[in-house]
Amino acid sequence: MDKQRKENGKKSIEDEFMNLNEKIKRENQLRKSMQESEKKNEKYTFFPFISGDLIEKHRAELGAQLKNDL
Repeated sequence: MDKQRKENGKKSIEDEFMNLNEKIKRENQLRKSMQESEKKNEKYTFFPFISGDLIEKHRAELGAQLKNDL
């Protein structure tokens, strides 16, 4: 009986370790993916003055200027 209790205790400790290890791995993966998405977001919003409307307006002005030069 004492041997069985030791084996059960050992197994529960191993199970707890495995569960904790999996939890840490998931948290690290989540943290890493959040950091990557924040980095991408920061990269895309670094130039806040560039937006779709401004780019289209600038392209139209360049197109008109090129037509006038010809």
